[in-house]
Amino acid sequence: MKKILGFVLVALVIVVAGCNKDKLYTKDLTGTWHIYKYLFKNVDETNQYLAANPGYTIAFTSDGKFVEQNTSIHDTVIGGVVYQDTTYSGVNAGTWKFANKDINLLLTDSVSAFVDTAVVRVPRVRTYTIFDLTGSSVQLDTDTTQVYYAKNM
Repeated sequence: MKKILGFVLVALVIVVAGCNKDKLYTKDLTGTWHIYKYLFKNVDETNQYLAANPGYTIAFTSDGKFVEQNTSIHDTVIGGVVYQDTTYSGVNAGTWKFANKDINLLLTDSVSAFVDTAVVRVPRVRTYTIFDLTGSSVQLDTDTTQVYYAKNM
């Protein structure tokens, strides 16, 4: 009887832990985030990234949607004249979900692209490896970047 009870308790713990992980991660990811550290090929490029994208945020909702807001500053060349610090603002929206046993975060949206001399929206899926997702911080990695986010409070 003790063996059966022990087996049932272990099975119950495994089931509860497996069911709650996705809910916990979803709760932890919900909210608006900003970048506080940016590494490109293991080189700290935080200051350069934040200077070029000073208003970047990404907001995740519990129903699987996200909205990125970005203000980027670039030099623009018009007719051979350089206009420094031209500001562009943009909003990008899509859906998100966990994949690969909650190891990956998939962001699905669309981007503008030239197709036969016309600008059209084409679908895009971005895959990130999740590290250290807590209620207030997360690290999202790709093959070339490690991006550290803090939740706006």
